[in-house]
Amino acid sequence: LLESPEYQNAKGALPIAVGKDISGTIIVKSLEKMPHCLVSGSTGSGKSVFIHNIVLSLIYRYSPEDLRLIMIDPKKVEFGFYNGLPHLVTPEVVLGTDKAVNALKWCVKEMERRFDIMQKAGYQKIDEYNKSELVKSGQLAKIPYLVIIVDELAEIMITYRKEAEPAIQRITQLARACGMHMVLAVQRPSVDIVTGVIKNNVPARFAFRLQSYVDSKTMLGTNGAEKLLGQGDMLMSLTDSSAMPRLQAAYATNDEIRAVVDFIKRNNASAFDDEADRAINSEHQSSDDVGTGDAIFVDAPQSKGKVDEYFKVAIKSVMMSGSASVSYLQRRLSIGYSRAARIVDQMEEKGYIAPATGAKTRKVLITPEQFRDEFGEEYNS
Repeated sequence: LLESPEYQNAKGALPIAVGKDISGTIIVKSLEKMPHCLVSGSTGSGKSVFIHNIVLSLIYRYSPEDLRLIMIDPKKVEFGFYNGLPHLVTPEVVLGTDKAVNALKWCVKEMERRFDIMQKAGYQKIDEYNKSELVKSGQLAKIPYLVIIVDELAEIMITYRKEAEPAIQRITQLARACGMHMVLAVQRPSVDIVTGVIKNNVPARFAFRLQSYVDSKTMLGTNGAEKLLGQGDMLMSLTDSSAMPRLQAAYATNDEIRAVVDFIKRNNASAFDDEADRAINSEHQSSDDVGTGDAIFVDAPQSKGKVDEYFKVAIKSVMMSGSASVSYLQRRLSIGYSRAARIVDQMEEKGYIAPATGAKTRKVLITPEQFRDEFGEEYNS
């Protein structure tokens, strides 16, 4: 596919060698025109191999000076081949859901930074900006394309939906003009993962074999994906055509991927963004709004000595009710399970509530006098 005239002579930016149709015609599509895509498929359908095909198509065509990648791998097993690839913004692939949210937030800030640069220079689109005399003469720095690839969206949405979804929405709504594009992959496109917000802003779809008619309907708006054969057999739905052709994706082996990455490493200097690396790999901090801090203490052992900002309000609430439970704090404070459970644990550590006894609610041990001595204010029931 990469040696074909269709790929070699492709005119759109960020061409992807998608595969061949049922008549053997090679299909190449521009990611820039999509401008974001959603890939879905059950185990063994060829979804992950297709993601590798997208990456290989891009790094075959563009140097690190013209294209940068942020690769997010919540499962921590899929993108290990690409660690150290000069095209990456950070030295390594982004692993884990907490770092994934940091990466999405960094992408939003990067989008805003790019728009500021382009607005000051008087340009609306990245290709116009990069072709300007200001860039060619070296007065302004060239802005490379940035492709954000997320391997398993469900892992992020389950844990950090209230933070991830708004970031994805902003990027997919606005970022095309500044050269940023998203490739989202999900194993099962259920409506709680592929929400209406994501569907509306990610118009291009590549559906591999799915488990049911319902999944196909969610992904494509019609049935058909549940009848595919697997191993790269897929349906493609793009905005530039009402047709939904059936295609066969290419197969790239692990050894082939390593050979490409090793060659690029040997022949290109690396210039990773240290500031982005620090921002993405720092301890995850949830939003300050009530209800958005579902996992502020998850996977953060260094936070064990810290007291949650809702700690005092939570104590007042349990003193008022006379008993303490995780579900009560979730309802009372409009926070997620992880955060409520952590607050309950902190209360027990300080002796404010009794230890758990089966499924019963915990007895409140702190008195109004203790509350006044501890927090410097009277408790008014």
